[in-house]
Amino acid sequence: MASAGIIDWLAKLFRPIIWLLSKSTDFVVRMFGLDPAEQRTQISEEELLDLVAGHAALSDEERDIVEEVFNASERQVHEVMVPRTEVDFMDASLTVGKAIALAIDKAHSRYPVVRGSSDEVIGFIHVRDLLDTSLVSPGGKIQELVRNIMFLPGTKGILPALTEMRNQGQHVAIVLDEYGGTDGIITLEDLVECLIGDIRDEYDDQTKEIAHEARTGDFEIDGLISIEELLDEAGIEIPEGPYETASGFVMHFLGRIPVENDVVSINGLRITVLSMEGKRAGQLLISRNA
Repeated sequence: MASAGIIDWLAKLFRPIIWLLSKSTDFVVRMFGLDPAEQRTQISEEELLDLVAGHAALSDEERDIVEEVFNASERQVHEVMVPRTEVDFMDASLTVGKAIALAIDKAHSRYPVVRGSSDEVIGFIHVRDLLDTSLVSPGGKIQELVRNIMFLPGTKGILPALTEMRNQGQHVAIVLDEYGGTDGIITLEDLVECLIGDIRDEYDDQTKEIAHEARTGDFEIDGLISIEELLDEAGIEIPEGPYETASGFVMHFLGRIPVENDVVSINGLRITVLSMEGKRAGQLLISRNA
């Protein structure tokens, strides 16, 4: 995978900074010509970021990545996972032939395998194994090809999760909620993108999550975009609450499952539901009230 090489590069280049976040400030402080023994407890994250910003040896891109590492240290896995409702599971009872047909339609490389319910994940299957006729015949069950999968609590930090998955050679993990049920999945690529931005290849969906209509000033967005991304990428501020996505905000504000053409007006914004994906808002149009 392309993300593997990037992860190795990040590990070599920024290991001192990640170590700093979990252990101490000594290395980075020395790197910028300061004595860690002096007032070591008084060096704040903001001061270290200021040092990074002014350090001539770092390129603009490297400074941006360092800042993203600091930001990622405050985020948890559940904030960046693919929610369960958006995950393509395969049941262990499927034949290899049917699984191949599903894989062609969905175009993922790995699929969580369940036994009856998404809360009963028994492992994952790799498309490469489905296509290897030496492992099982097309009429055989995919449960014969299941590999072990990692489980992570949704409250685990992004950086520790990245380290754990990399150390165990895992590219996908199941994210658990507080009751032990399946909350979603997380991939190495998801975690790396938290540090360096989107990683796209020829198989990725090229549809942007935020489409700016320059003439009108409106924004068409995917309902799964996070409130934080809306603010960072479009300058659109949504009040904080018990939700993490634009779709979640709409449902919370309405107090019910939305339907197409529902409108939410708040803080000078008009949010219209353009389409639905199951029981959530799929596409939303955000306009600023005149």
